[in-house]
Amino acid sequence: MAKEILRKCQKCDKSGERSIDIENDDFLIVKKNGATTYYHTDCYLMHLITRKKDRKTEEEALIEIENIKTSMKEEVNEKISKEKFISLLMDYYGITFVPKRFYLKLSSIKNGTYQGIQHAIMYSELLEMYQNPKQISNLERLAGKKGIQRKDRLDWDLAIVLSNYDKYKKWKLRQTSVETVEDKKIKSILTKMKEDTIKKNNSDDDSVDINELIL
Repeated sequence: MAKEILRKCQKCDKSGERSIDIENDDFLIVKKNGATTYYHTDCYLMHLITRKKDRKTEEEALIEIENIKTSMKEEVNEKISKEKFISLLMDYYGITFVPKRFYLKLSSIKNGTYQGIQHAIMYSELLEMYQNPKQISNLERLAGKKGIQRKDRLDWDLAIVLSNYDKYKKWKLRQTSVETVEDKKIKSILTKMKEDTIKKNNSDDDSVDINELIL
C-alpha cells in the first residue's frame, strides 16, 4: 500500500495530528505573510465566514476558495511527486533517511540553478525517469561495471539520470504526439458512430408502418 502524504489542518487538527491526505482529500494550501498552512476546504470555508476579523459572506468565501484551488493545482502535483520520489529513492537504495545535502541538490535542480543543467527539472519528471524500467536497468548495468553498491549510488545515479534528461524530453514529446494522434482517431470514430446513429434514427422516422395506414 502506498504511503499516505499527510498534512495538518490548521483548523480542526490538534497538536501532532495530520488528517489531510493531499492525494485524496479536498483541501487548500493557504499562503499568508510568508507562512504556508493547510485546511480542509470545509474547514477553511467555516474559518472565513466565522472569524471575528474581515469576516466574509459565504459567496465571497467560495470565490476565494476557487481562486486558491486554481493557483495551487501545479504546486500540489509537485508536492505529491516529491514525496513519491523520495519514498522511491529510500525503497530502492535501502536507506532510512535522505541527507540534507541531497535535498538541497534536488531543490537546486527543481529551481534550475544546479550546475550543469540548463532548465529547471520538476519532481514529477525525476519521478517518471526513475520509474522507467530501462533507466533502472541502465543504472544497474553501469554500477555493476564500476562495482558500486546500491546504497552508495544516490548521488552517482542522479548524475546519470540528469545526463539523460534531454533524451527523456524527446521521448516525452514523442509520447505526447502519439497520444494526440490516438485521441484524434478516437474522436473521429466516436463522431462517425454518432453520425451513423443519427442517420439510422432519421431513416427509421421516415419509414411508415403499413398497419398505421389501415383504418
